[in-house]
Amino acid sequence: MTGTVTCEPGTPGVPGTVGTSGTPGAPGTPVVRRNRRATRPAPAGVDPRPSQHALTSRASEDRPEGWGDASASKQVSSYDAELQRDKPPHWG
Repeated sequence: MTGTVTCEPGTPGVPGTVGTSGTPGAPGTPVVRRNRRATRPAPAGVDPRPSQHALTSRASEDRPEGWGDASASKQVSSYDAELQRDKPPHWG
């Protein structure tokens, strides 16, 4: 339950319900509940607010190297050439 709750004076189980006039828990006085979500600082090397700026580079999954393809600077090895040569006929 979030937001404000109106409680009777001295309501058992509700913290801050004292029942004296002008204090939390007085008849008709709202009890304000605060956000209890736990927050932790960002680890070192991680952008603490990634959604506040536009992405300027492609993700590693969007680059050919992320899918196992050779990059422009990578040399094709003899094993890669052997795999290309010995591929099964149903692979076309």
